Amino acid sequence: MFRLIEPYFCHNDNRGLIRGIVNFGVWQEINYVASSADMVRGNHYHRETEELFFVLQGRIRVTVQRVEGGHLTGLAEEFIVGEGAIFMVEAMVNHIFHILEGAQWINVLSKPINPECPDIYRVIL
Repeated sequence: MFRLIEPYFCHNDNRGLIRGIVNFGVWQEINYVASSADMVRGNHYHRETEELFFVLQGRIRVTVQRVEGGHLTGLAEEFIVGEGAIFMVEAMVNHIFHILEGAQWINVLSKPINPECPDIYRVIL
């Protein structure tokens, strides 16, 4: 449902730092996102798309919960992520981002979002 990912490679010397973010999967869309503190983003799920996130700055409380038949199922889980965190959200998992401190992150999707038929769904209440 939610998976923290460790960098697969890290090298630091007098020239600076190189950190390997991810070396698996097939990723087809990359986005940069910035949000001010106290904002809420997401609150949706994808039927087919997995998402990978790399937090550049700030702190975010991520709430995730599985979806079946358009309805939330099971218990919600919460995680606090900050600068340098790498994590994935599986398909069929509702995800809500509560921005605790102004944040910037890179969002990578396993499928490109088609504006005419996006793989973005809201939970049925």
